[in-house]
Amino acid sequence: MTGSEKLSPNGQRAVELFKEQLTALGSVRYLHGITPEFAKWKDSTNALFMKYLPTSPRFIRFSRIHAAEHCLRGAIEDIQRFDVELPTQPSTPGRAGIHISASAPITINSNLAIAMDNATQNVSQVTTQEGAKLEEITALMKQSLELTGRQMLEAVSAINAIALEMQKPKSGWNWHTILDNASKLSSIMTLATDMSAKLGQHMPWIIALVEQGKQMLGR
Repeated sequence: MTGSEKLSPNGQRAVELFKEQLTALGSVRYLHGITPEFAKWKDSTNALFMKYLPTSPRFIRFSRIHAAEHCLRGAIEDIQRFDVELPTQPSTPGRAGIHISASAPITINSNLAIAMDNATQNVSQVTTQEGAKLEEITALMKQSLELTGRQMLEAVSAINAIALEMQKPKSGWNWHTILDNASKLSSIMTLATDMSAKLGQHMPWIIALVEQGKQMLGR
């Protein structure tokens, strides 16, 4: 399927709204993290992805501003090729000034942006080398196209839990939390086969965390 004229009404509306956000990007791309205008544009675009393409890898990549244009153009192409199908839900107002006929579906990806923001904030507060490692692992896993939305959400949640512990002095770490989440993270990292070469560089450290956790807990 190509061309908006062959799309369903939902597909046509989705293309129209994504094109509006792509046009607006030209005026807000240099305002990243500075103005309410940029925040409103990003929230509006997130709402579009959550409504029309909640499980698309382009939604995950969209969190990086330098990839925004590519993600928006790709979203438009995907809709024009495959159309969209929305669940039947009661009509509610859209977020951030976008009025959408149906509310955004509650999906894994609708929570992923929140989890990603929390993890990014908490990882940034880990001032040791461990913080830099968690930051790079997070960035690499965001680039993977092999992980499902649920797997990515679980990985980000594990990273966030580890980061929260590592903000404390090491003597105060909850080793149950470290062990459980490092084990979960290592398992998900092995599923990101398209990033295995780069993620593999961090695997020894994650495994060491798991082993240290077992020792501390007498397992």
